[in-house]
Amino acid sequence: MTDTQAPGKTGPSQVKRTQAPADPKSGFLLRRLAPLAGLLVFAAALWTIHNETGHLHVRDIAASFRTIAYSDIGFAAALTFGSYLMLSLADWFALHYSSARLPWHKAGHAATLSYAVSNVVGFGPLTSTAVRIRLYSVWGIDTGTVAIITVITAASLYLSGGAVAGVGLILRPAEIAGFFGGHPALYQVLGIVLVALLAAAIVLALRLKAPINWRGLTITAPPRWVPGLQVLASITDWLLSAAVIWILLPEMVRPDLIAFLPLFILAGLFGALSGLPGGIGAFDATLILVAPPGSEAAYVAALVVYRVVYFAGPLLAVGIATAWSVRRKIPATAIGAQTAFASVAKMVAPPVFALLTFLSGAMMLLSAATPDLGSRLRALNDWLPLGVIEASHFAASLAGLILLFLASGLYRRLHRAWTATLALSLAAAVLAILRGLHWSDATWLLTLFTLLALSGPAFYRRAEAGRLRLGREWTAAILATLLLVVWVGYVSYRHIPYHDELWWSFLIRGDESRTLRAISGAIILFFLIAIWRWLGSRQATTDPRALDAASTASLRQVLASATVSHPDSNLALLGDKRFIFSPSGKSFIQYGIRGNNWISMGEPTGETNEIKALLWAFREAADLAGARPIFYAVRESALGDLIDLGLVAQKIGETALISLVNFGIEGPKRAELRQARNRAIRDGASFEILTPDEAAPLMPALKDISDEWLTGHGGAEKGFSLGRFDEAYLANFPIALVRMAGEPIAFANLWTTPDRREFSVDLMRHAEGSPHGVMDYLFTELGLWGKENGYAVMDMGMAPLSGLEAHRLAPLLTRLGTFVYERAGSLYGFDGLRKYKNKFLPDWEPLYLAAPGRMMLPAALGDVALLTSGGLLGLFGRGRARAD
Repeated sequence: MTDTQAPGKTGPSQVKRTQAPADPKSGFLLRRLAPLAGLLVFAAALWTIHNETGHLHVRDIAASFRTIAYSDIGFAAALTFGSYLMLSLADWFALHYSSARLPWHKAGHAATLSYAVSNVVGFGPLTSTAVRIRLYSVWGIDTGTVAIITVITAASLYLSGGAVAGVGLILRPAEIAGFFGGHPALYQVLGIVLVALLAAAIVLALRLKAPINWRGLTITAPPRWVPGLQVLASITDWLLSAAVIWILLPEMVRPDLIAFLPLFILAGLFGALSGLPGGIGAFDATLILVAPPGSEAAYVAALVVYRVVYFAGPLLAVGIATAWSVRRKIPATAIGAQTAFASVAKMVAPPVFALLTFLSGAMMLLSAATPDLGSRLRALNDWLPLGVIEASHFAASLAGLILLFLASGLYRRLHRAWTATLALSLAAAVLAILRGLHWSDATWLLTLFTLLALSGPAFYRRAEAGRLRLGREWTAAILATLLLVVWVGYVSYRHIPYHDELWWSFLIRGDESRTLRAISGAIILFFLIAIWRWLGSRQATTDPRALDAASTASLRQVLASATVSHPDSNLALLGDKRFIFSPSGKSFIQYGIRGNNWISMGEPTGETNEIKALLWAFREAADLAGARPIFYAVRESALGDLIDLGLVAQKIGETALISLVNFGIEGPKRAELRQARNRAIRDGASFEILTPDEAAPLMPALKDISDEWLTGHGGAEKGFSLGRFDEAYLANFPIALVRMAGEPIAFANLWTTPDRREFSVDLMRHAEGSPHGVMDYLFTELGLWGKENGYAVMDMGMAPLSGLEAHRLAPLLTRLGTFVYERAGSLYGFDGLRKYKNKFLPDWEPLYLAAPGRMMLPAALGDVALLTSGGLLGLFGRGRARAD
């Protein structure tokens, strides 16, 4: 959306929005450390697998793939369907532990999608909860109920899994002892304990009569038939999911199913604890470690097919259903389930297709890292020159790497990423054929192309891909994929000694050379794209533009007639903002852009009946651009509307409001002001308010005062939330002037509101060598002038970080602000600023910062500081306009 352009849609979206819960400090650390920890765990798991399969040749694994019958794969797919059906039933049963109710098909839809996504993404409980919140909110289910569902299903699954493993330990203790050592009786005792834990949990659930509160969640007593059926569904899920991989193993190495259950559940536990997508690496390493000698190749082949059937298959099915729902024409008069499912489909399409695209890229890279063991290349060489095959192989690996990056753009709903993925998936399908007749790869990519083409409406954001930082999670995922590709390439060709000629060998049987070039090209391209994305996201996008005459006239008209206005609304005339106007042109929001944040300066200005729609317009415009909406320095009266937008708020300070109805200099409390005024008058000071026309001839003298003041304070001009000395800007306002012996020595420009309810001082400057107390005199005279001219309130501006609670239970950012306020006063004068304003006996009104999530607040506050100061150099300058 361009500057000063009104959006096409100003009303709120029809989807019900709920306020996101505050992130705990553990979540803060988890998001930062989890990607690195996951990468390290994955590397350790790869090392373990490498040690256990070091004796294998790639031909051994290929031969094991050929032993898996298509009928077994079909049976595994049927078992997978049954497993997800049981998971959906478990979710629906868990819903009965709350007061909310939903039909099974809705709960099943949410459960299937949440498990399909979380199984691929990793961090199961966190990921599935996030997906559930998105889905259940559409049907009016609050986040507390979603938390109950997550807790109950997780407890049921883990306790049931333990019981299933316990049965295996009880019935097959000798076989388990053969894997791990120890006396079989110990495993039987452990099995009995695990089964007893599940039995105790069922008894507790059946004895639950009254609601219980647990960490703020109210868990109600379910119907008596629910606990048993939920446990039965969970147990069946474990049996079916274990049977999926068991059926894919050749009969000659297939272990006893009952003995296999504890091993499978142990591997699943390690995979879940690793937090990796699908437990990849940790899950596989565990099963390979316990594989009978000589069966490692069969286990590797079964694990690969298992991941395709149990993880990629359901995700693809969800993608097909999502594409159909997004593309389906819903009548404008439709209500209820139709519109709900359409909303859900558009909501879940980005993460689903991001995952499918990422899997597609990983598939292409892995395919480029493995040799051609058949006769496809030789057959293809009869039709195509070797140069085309070599170029296609290299280009396919680069296309796979680019798809990994594009997946992050799809996740953010970027239209450009959608367009690029469409083109690249189609081109990659052609490359898959040209590089070696890889029909399965081409079919998968064409399926992705078709589903994405049908899901276009879900990718509506017009932001530039280069402006968005990649993020820790995506970077770690891409690095893990490259690590896997390098390892697969090494394993495939470790029997071939390295020599420099491999780089320049172009032969139809030269798979190792093609792989070497493909992997190296992908790694180089990764670093080039990562640097490009990092530089793009670091660019400051404040983009200050001078307001043209028409825009300035429109802003002045709104400022002169607004029914909702504050003094800082006049910052719109500073020339460093962008604007969204209401359709009538009588209201606007002013904002700046820093990185991926759209930061509104204060609240909307204009007509009362247009404010709510304008807030939603800003929210939706930011969403279209893939940006985060931030509101800075908003008052308490605006919090209700901002919470409706799904934002959370944090107090950032207080503003000093002086009631002018009874303002005066009489009485003991005003003695200091009275003395400062009398002293200034005795010294020959005079005060006057100049109109812009009257102030124009004095601008050179005022410029000298301003330059002196900036030099004396070692600071630089500010912006965004503070005015600066600019003649075009100051020409919009009255100027309060103090003279001494007829010469200007101090001045301030005034912000006013059209209803004369409030006015404030913006730029305050005084000459070096001015008498002590000249600013006290200026403010006192301003208060008397405001009272005389019918103003109700004089706003003396914000005291940053003041008024924050230091209580140990206060939010982390609040306690951090209190610490800075108390300890950094010598540098920035926070406490001195508040004490100075307290001389005028103000009422302190809180000001807030609002953002889409609590953990976004510190970064948003930092971006505001950078916008105001013009960058890091300005931020650490010593300009203390408000303090002096």
